[in-house]
Amino acid sequence: MATLNKLTTAEVKNARAPRDRDLWVNDGGGLWLHVRPSGGKAWRLRYTVAGKRRILDIGDALVKSLADARADATRYREQIDKGVDPIEQDRLDKEAARAEAERQRQEHDARLTFSAAASKWCEFQLSARKDKGAEAMRALKKDVLNILGDRELRGVRKGDLMMCLDTVVARGARRQANICLRELRQFFSWCETRDWIERDPLFGVDKKHVGGEDQERDRVLSPAEIIQLRDQLAASNLERRTQLAIWIMLSTLCRVGELIRARWESIDLDARTWLIPADDSKNGMPQLVYLSEFSRRHFEELRALTGWSEWAFPASRLTKQHARRDLITKQIYDRQNNAAGSHRCRESHALDLPGGNWTPHDLRRTGATLMGENGVLSEIIERCLNHKEHRKVVRTYQRQELVAERRQAWQILGEYLDELVYGNPRKVVQLVRGAA
Repeated sequence: MATLNKLTTAEVKNARAPRDRDLWVNDGGGLWLHVRPSGGKAWRLRYTVAGKRRILDIGDALVKSLADARADATRYREQIDKGVDPIEQDRLDKEAARAEAERQRQEHDARLTFSAAASKWCEFQLSARKDKGAEAMRALKKDVLNILGDRELRGVRKGDLMMCLDTVVARGARRQANICLRELRQFFSWCETRDWIERDPLFGVDKKHVGGEDQERDRVLSPAEIIQLRDQLAASNLERRTQLAIWIMLSTLCRVGELIRARWESIDLDARTWLIPADDSKNGMPQLVYLSEFSRRHFEELRALTGWSEWAFPASRLTKQHARRDLITKQIYDRQNNAAGSHRCRESHALDLPGGNWTPHDLRRTGATLMGENGVLSEIIERCLNHKEHRKVVRTYQRQELVAERRQAWQILGEYLDELVYGNPRKVVQLVRGAA
């Protein structure tokens, strides 16, 4: 029998290779210490099986001790004595492990439901959005997941999804159908990159197959319609805070989402200011709104209703959350003729106006239009709308805030609405470009 255990720990530690060649030091029984000129050391097992000479890498000698290397060599020699090649066996074991992992993955994917995959998408992808994916998931749950959520993800077909989208279109919500399509395409693309599906089932489907190209709205309420709206609100059975929201959006040019997320700590009724943080604005830019007396009065009444909460529009007394974005939008939608089939049949036409259906965002456009008709320059209106300057040079070098002009613009709009809605006479205001 070949002599074993020829080396000592000290010899292993002190072994050095010449500068021009490797050094091999025999420990016996086929176990060798392989030393490189660079200083690297490794344990190798030399053996012959089925007439083939092989060298097996056992491990880094700077990490694996002499005793551990000998133990490994003994275990491998037992395999060799039985006619088993350790290198070939290791290859077969790795292939078997990969095959088992693939089998388990396929089994998992086969059990993965549409809803479970959507939850993962929300957790890992949508969480980066401002609302943490709340709006996207709300839309998908309402119109798609409630119907197909229990299906295996790989079993969801284009026809199933188109049926859901066609249902959204059938109720007149073409834009919502397009939004659902957009979110679904992003979701399935995310799943495809993770190999959960072989191909996006909505590949090749675009807006023209669903809700059609989005039509840019240009709806503006006329002064006569604003007066009519005032008279109709009393009989609309609309929540008082929603009625107040209508006048606030019209007089501040804010977006409905910005108002829903407004905190009382950001609204100073004494200073007549409302700070919309960057996180709550659509373009990521903060906005300081100067409140006219018209806006301030409506905010003051709103605070009497919801001042118990940190939010101007709280969800309820049982939670510490603001209301959902569609609180205002849906109440207004349900009271126009496109909701005639809803359960609110008595109020389904309560807010109809001669110019056609209108939305909360149309109030923002209307307020901006009224500013322009009352002499406010378009540059100032753009600042009041908190629109981002698209010209990079202007955006970079022209940073003046135009504070005085913006405050005056909101005051002009507020006084106009005060006269139109409540009959309070306006002051004579001259627009003057000046410093804050």
